[in-house]
Amino acid sequence: MKMKKIFKKEVVIGLSALVALVILFFGINWLKGVNIFRPSNNYYVSYANIDGLTANNAVMSNGFKVGEVSEITYDYEHPGLIKVELSLDKRMRLPEGTKAVLTPGLIGSPSIVLKLGEGPGTLSPGATLEPVSEPSMLESAASTLKPAAQSILPKIDTLLTNINRITGDSALLSSVRRLDQITADLQRTTGNLAAITAQVQPAVRNLNQVSGNAVTISDNLAQFSGSLNEMPLDTIVANLEETTANLRLLSEELNNPNSSLGLLMHDPALYNNLNSTVLSMDSLLLDIKANPKRYINIKVF
Repeated sequence: MKMKKIFKKEVVIGLSALVALVILFFGINWLKGVNIFRPSNNYYVSYANIDGLTANNAVMSNGFKVGEVSEITYDYEHPGLIKVELSLDKRMRLPEGTKAVLTPGLIGSPSIVLKLGEGPGTLSPGATLEPVSEPSMLESAASTLKPAAQSILPKIDTLLTNINRITGDSALLSSVRRLDQITADLQRTTGNLAAITAQVQPAVRNLNQVSGNAVTISDNLAQFSGSLNEMPLDTIVANLEETTANLRLLSEELNNPNSSLGLLMHDPALYNNLNSTVLSMDSLLLDIKANPKRYINIKVF
C-alpha cells in the first residue's frame, strides 16, 4: 500500500515535469514568434554578409509576412558564406527564379523580401534561393553623394583660395575703414537731423495756426463772394456806365470852344467882363458901407 502511494507520487511529479517542459517549449517558441501548429516549408539562402539579420526576423512578400528566419548558421562547406534557413507558410508557393532580397532596416534589424520569379514551375521545399543584398540607406546616400562631392571639392578649394585672397587685400581693409567713417558721419547726420526736427516743430505749429487762419479767411471770402452775388451788380454797372457817359459829355463840352461851357473856359473877354463886374460890385458895396444915406432914404413921419 505504501509502495503504491510512492509510485503514485512519482507519477504525478513526472507528469507535472512533462507538462512544465511542454509549456516551456511552447512558450519559448511563442515568444520567438514560431507557431509550431502551423505547417511550414523550409528554404535556404546563403549571404556573404547578413548585416545584423537574426532568427525570427520576418520574411515578407508584397508587404505581407509569409514566414520568418528560423535558423542562421555559418556555411562551413562554403567558407565566407552564412546559411539562412527560411520557414515559410506551407501554402506559400515559390515560382522558379524567386530571389531572397536582404533588405536593411531603417531603424530596426533587416528583413528578407521575396522577389517572386516568373518561371513555369515551383521550387520544392528545401531548395536554395538566389541571394540579393540591397545596400543600406547610408551606403546608397554615400554612393550617390560621392561623385557630387568629388566634383564640388575642387570648386570649394578655389572658392576658399579666392576668399583668402580677397580678405587679405589691403583695398578691402581700407574700404572697411571708410565704411566705419561713413557710419560715424551717418550718426552725426542723424543727430543733426534730430536737432533740426526739434527746431522745425514750432514752425510746424505756426503753420498749423496759419492754416487755421487761412481757413477763416477762406470762409470770409466765401461770405463776401456770397454778398457780391446778392448785390444788384447789373444796376450798379449800368449807373457807372451812365455816369461815365455824362462825364465824357461834360469833358467834351469843356473842351469845345463853341459850347457855353467852352466859352466860359476859353473866352478871355467873358472872363475879363466877369472880373470887371465883380470889381464894380465890390466898389459899390464899399461905397454903400461908406455912404448908406446916399442909397437908403429913411423918412420919419
